[in-house]
Amino acid sequence: ATTFLPTVDQRATPSTGAGAKIELRPPVGKAHVLRLGMDWRSAEGHTIEDTYRLGVISGHRRAGGVNSTVGFYAEDDWTIGPVVLTGGARADRWSQRSGMFQATNLAGAITSDLRYPALSGWAGSFRGGVLVHAAKGLDLRAAAYSNLRQPTLNELYRSFTLFPITTQANPALTN
Repeated sequence: ATTFLPTVDQRATPSTGAGAKIELRPPVGKAHVLRLGMDWRSAEGHTIEDTYRLGVISGHRRAGGVNSTVGFYAEDDWTIGPVVLTGGARADRWSQRSGMFQATNLAGAITSDLRYPALSGWAGSFRGGVLVHAAKGLDLRAAAYSNLRQPTLNELYRSFTLFPITTQANPALTN
């Protein structure tokens, strides 16, 4: 907006986030800490908005969907004197589903009704690190890793403006 008149009222943003993790640390020797695990995350949500034109309510919008990930990982810490080496790998099964954007006018007539196809796939990532206990009270750390970040539901399905910048929804965004 270029004025102080309202342009959108995000009047509700119902959402649910859930997750769980299970990790096993089997005994593999005094110098190793092995972690084997699985984690799961899911986010479901949508926005319910009133749109305004010249400060007067002109319609309604609803956008949202579901993102989820289930990951499997293995990581080992290997202690060699004052040095701890860490290596790990994980595989994530990700999905985006029920993506939608719908706009209606004040009479309730649908002016835009977009439904996006479900997407899913696998992503692998790796981690390596080193910790050196250099002196009493001084530890040095280094790490290198790759990771998965899914686009948020807002990035995928909801356009918004924070003057002077307009951010368009992009259901084609990739991890």
